[in-house]
Amino acid sequence: MASLITKLQDGYQNVVARLGIKTNNITRSGTYQWDPLINQRMELEYMYTGSWVARSAIDIPAKDMTRTGVTLQGIDPNDEKKLQKAILDLDIWNSLCSCIKQARLYGGCIGYIRIAGQDPSTPLDLNTIDLDQFEGIETLSRWQVTPAIQDPIIGGVDHGLPSFYISVFDNVFYQKPFTIHHSRVIRFIGIEVPWYQKIALLMWGQSLLVNIHSRIKAYDMVNTMIDQISNKAHLRTLKIKGMREVLATGGSDAEEMLLNYVQLMRETQSTEDVTLIDGDDEFDAIPYNFAGLKELLEIEGEQLSGATGIPQSKLFGRQADGLGASHAGDIELYYGNLEADRERILRRPLGKILDIISRSVLGRPLPDDFTFTFDSLWQLSDVEVADLGSKLVETITNAYKSQLITSEEARAELTKTSLLTKLFSELEGDIKQDIEPDTK
Repeated sequence: MASLITKLQDGYQNVVARLGIKTNNITRSGTYQWDPLINQRMELEYMYTGSWVARSAIDIPAKDMTRTGVTLQGIDPNDEKKLQKAILDLDIWNSLCSCIKQARLYGGCIGYIRIAGQDPSTPLDLNTIDLDQFEGIETLSRWQVTPAIQDPIIGGVDHGLPSFYISVFDNVFYQKPFTIHHSRVIRFIGIEVPWYQKIALLMWGQSLLVNIHSRIKAYDMVNTMIDQISNKAHLRTLKIKGMREVLATGGSDAEEMLLNYVQLMRETQSTEDVTLIDGDDEFDAIPYNFAGLKELLEIEGEQLSGATGIPQSKLFGRQADGLGASHAGDIELYYGNLEADRERILRRPLGKILDIISRSVLGRPLPDDFTFTFDSLWQLSDVEVADLGSKLVETITNAYKSQLITSEEARAELTKTSLLTKLFSELEGDIKQDIEPDTK
């Protein structure tokens, strides 16, 4: 009976030419292993504080994600002003930025929601928050707290995550347990890892630097090599006839005379461009060719940009050069990815924080129809805003004149455009019938 099972092999293989991952070639010997840098806090910190590239890779996305703020919808305009002011007064955006930075650096971080007068080890009941009780967010990295993984959350969207976080500092230095219930924190991780690695990391993620530290080293190596070549570009060779015999038989006096001779040559050469040597001596300058170094550095920069997901113009502060050159496409793609990350990472914790601020500032929870939108990362120039606003107003006005929409609907549409143009954001009352509809 013929076998119904066929052996399948994936990928191209050429045994004779030794092509393919399963043939006898150099590529086959390469493997991937667990990187111990994941759990080496000090080395991660040394990279962050010692390499400007590492710092930029950690800081730039975190700063961009928290720099434009949000627009609140579904609440009274006066209440929105109070909430926006409280967000600034409580330093919420800087706190969130710090949480994201430390999550990217260490692989995990929590933001402790500080409610005055409440026991942090108890579950947070939002209905118990009184006026002026919310004090802000305290950033605690994964190395500052120990998650109680032996007591996981059962059920809900946080199923399997730790129920409590224990402060390492308070337990070690003050000998006083400081336990925070999971409902009183907002949680961030760096790079998400598979389940088995997550267990090994106490339910945290891994640092961004784990994936890119080899690229950072390669970039720094090329920069160091360029520095060394620059330092040696002025090397010159002086051949002195009988120098070995002079040093061997002449003693310290001969050595001092030789050094004086070289020093005299250096002084005359640097001041008058004259090289003064003996007739039997020979002097040679070593030429250096710097061609290709810029291209090599740009290749390493492209690798770093790809590894971090940050365009080179932002990562290295590099402007586009050449006729018609522009980084607009790269920036647009970067902002698009960052806006998706912002929705994924910040929407849920920020919604919780806004509700807490409302209870602490307004004395009541947010309405059921409340929502918010993140302001666009792509900032239009004043000319672009004016042009866009003019076109939107013209379109809405034409629709009203054609009796396609009512005056109230026209006002509502104008208010919606404020998300893009920041114009017409505070329209109040009914629109006056100043525009005569087109009845023709």
